[in-house]
Amino acid sequence: MKVYIILALIVFIYYQYHIRYPLQFYQHVYLSIFVGGVLLIKYCMNYQKPLMYKMMNNVQNTNNIRLHELVPDFNNKPNSIKYKLAEKQEFRCESCKNNIDINYIDYYKLSYKIPLQYGGTNDVTNLCIICPNCYKRLIN
Repeated sequence: MKVYIILALIVFIYYQYHIRYPLQFYQHVYLSIFVGGVLLIKYCMNYQKPLMYKMMNNVQNTNNIRLHELVPDFNNKPNSIKYKLAEKQEFRCESCKNNIDINYIDYYKLSYKIPLQYGGTNDVTNLCIICPNCYKRLIN
């Protein structure tokens, strides 16, 4: 009830101010949006409690999530070659057997199990995915 009284008081003061000092049309729109927003929030708090609970719970949970996890990464699709190779290797580096972090799969490198100059085939079955540290050791 207090919200409605305060809202009515704000509208009354605005009306009195408008009588003495005429305002532009956009200022009326801003007040209308404000009043409508307050009424919408009040309605949701009274009659849509499960919705508001879920919304506030999601806001609270976003504090526990790293920022890069909220942004969708369309390069890490499950049908990409790196993802398929990582899945085939049970999400482990072919050389050192460390875990492959799917969130950072772009940093992992494709390599040949048997290099081409040693008779390896240029085929998907000869490809593997290795971590950046193993790749540095491989090229040096």
